[in-house]
Amino acid sequence: MKLLLLIMVWWLALGPSSAPAAPAKDAASPPLPAEEIRVVPPSPGLPAAVREFSGTWYGDWVDPKSPENRIREILVVEEIAALDKVKVIFSWGECPACQIQAGWQRFSGKITDLCVDWPKLDGSVTPAAAKALGEKKILVFQHPEGRAFLFVLSEDGRMLGTDGAAHIWMSRLGQPAAAAKETADAGLAGAKSARFYVNRGGEHLQKGQFDLAIADFTQAVQINPGDAAAYHNRGVAQERSGRYDLAIADATKALELNPKLAEAYSGRGTAFEGQGRYDQAIADCTQALAINPRYAQAYHNRGVAYERTGQYDQAIADLSQALEINPKFAEAYSNRGVVYERKGQYDQAIADFTRALELNLGDAKTYRDRGLAHDGKGQHDQAIADFTRALKLGPRDGLAYQYRAMSHFGKKEFAKAWEDVRTAQSLGSKVAPEFLQDLEKASGRKN
Repeated sequence: MKLLLLIMVWWLALGPSSAPAAPAKDAASPPLPAEEIRVVPPSPGLPAAVREFSGTWYGDWVDPKSPENRIREILVVEEIAALDKVKVIFSWGECPACQIQAGWQRFSGKITDLCVDWPKLDGSVTPAAAKALGEKKILVFQHPEGRAFLFVLSEDGRMLGTDGAAHIWMSRLGQPAAAAKETADAGLAGAKSARFYVNRGGEHLQKGQFDLAIADFTQAVQINPGDAAAYHNRGVAQERSGRYDLAIADATKALELNPKLAEAYSGRGTAFEGQGRYDQAIADCTQALAINPRYAQAYHNRGVAYERTGQYDQAIADLSQALEINPKFAEAYSNRGVVYERKGQYDQAIADFTRALELNLGDAKTYRDRGLAHDGKGQHDQAIADFTRALKLGPRDGLAYQYRAMSHFGKKEFAKAWEDVRTAQSLGSKVAPEFLQDLEKASGRKN
């Protein structure tokens, strides 16, 4: 089970008629290293209304309930190669009082007609937002969890950003050619800041380069020992490396620095689960949900811990809640399918595994699990097909060979069953003695 890297998403709250906030000296600086910015001037062949999006934009989000809390946000439109090939960076500062950690992320987006695509991407658009934006070209990009972010140019040359229910005005930072220097002058973090190492460590983490990630997060905490997010993310890398004690220590340190960091509770719960300490895992995920009741990952992690302890109904309830919050959560579908398969509810299991594969076709384990559900229904041909797909993705998966052998046995294809048994054993997979006895008896051969 994988734990998502901590990425805090900002919340926008300025109404469309609000005047643009001037850059505030006390606004937290977004952590985007200046040398990361590569603004490519758009092609002269693109319409002027499209080329105008290029460059760097900034604005200050102000908490309407507590105006002293504000966050600098910067949008860099790096490249517009075509209407459907737009590269952007979005960066936001830190607001401890708002429980928002600074961060940034690259996105791929597109520029399209507002009136055509908006309703399809975000059904929560308010009438006020639609009236303010009018029928213009709009820049659209989406968060991996499915949330759409939308930006449109106003008549006075400013940018209006919205997620449909809330808005922020942004002003341009000079021309594209000068964007890197001017962005640095606007207060972006330097290349050797703690946040630089946190961001680079995050990229390593997403690529599965755990040792490199740990090295960068370690550098971050050496520069800034009070960075709870750096400790949390290093704990994630430690957990994915199987170093559960170190992961628990890092998550605990993150919680000492920020007791309301729900992600750290969930991350520590994942490490507890890795150690087989399921009660502690459930307790930590429950604490994460007390802080953030809409935290899909915590519901997922707690559901997996419930499954490990045989509490299948609680597991299904938690995994279903995770999917209600995030309908594109492939891992939650896959793990709920496992629970249904454990309960002998094979149709529900197959449906969940199929949905998970629609979202993530490259998951060998899900093919293997769906094969088991098909085999449970006596659908040996479908099971063999799924085990074969799993083996194409993971040729050294001894369990997949073992399970395919069982499906061949179900079809009385004993020679093929023995071939898969031999391969599974050569890969170090221990084949169930009971199955070997049945295969020997049915085929008249000895192992």
